[in-house]
Amino acid sequence: MTRKPVKTRAAKSRSAPEPRSSNTLRNRAVIASVLLAALGVAVWHPWRPDKPPTRAVAALTPPPAPTPRPAVKSQLDPIPALANAPALTPSPTYTIASTNAALTIPLPPTPPTPARMPPTLEADFDAWLIDAYRACYTPPPATPEGDPYLPRVRVALKSDGALAGAPRLVNPPWDPAWRPHADAAVKAVKSCDPLHVPDKYAPYYSQWKTKTVFFDPTRS
Repeated sequence: MTRKPVKTRAAKSRSAPEPRSSNTLRNRAVIASVLLAALGVAVWHPWRPDKPPTRAVAALTPPPAPTPRPAVKSQLDPIPALANAPALTPSPTYTIASTNAALTIPLPPTPPTPARMPPTLEADFDAWLIDAYRACYTPPPATPEGDPYLPRVRVALKSDGALAGAPRLVNPPWDPAWRPHADAAVKAVKSCDPLHVPDKYAPYYSQWKTKTVFFDPTRS
């Protein structure tokens, strides 16, 4: 009997590989194609459930109405005890007509215009005034040469004839030699203070309260 030779493992590895079955390869290709197709559909068309998510439904649901707060009583609300009080009737004392009548103040009467002295009476007063001051005038004995100098003194009088201020020399002398005559005229006005004004001139005080008196050294 002839015995078949036994092949060792080394001999098997060196031998040609056995061909795989064509059906197995075809099945594996089909499965790979299906998996790839399913993966592509999942990428391009995400899964959309028939029922919308709970978050979307909650967003579309209107929020509940807020609970009304109790009304806070304002400090400007009328007091219940005074809310039903009767309206006050304005007093006739405070009407516009009565107020205007109360504020109307009559103007003071216009003082009467003082009477004016007639020209003859005014000339008579000027002559009396010069004579009154001449009685108190004592000029120096020496008279300087050249043009005569007539001192003029401005006087302010009160209603009783007294001086209301210091007399003022209107025309100071241009020549110092006439200075004693000017000083003598001012001294005469001060010496005759106060004057005793006659009663007939008293009503016309506004016309003689200021006067200018002339002094003539050549007349005694």
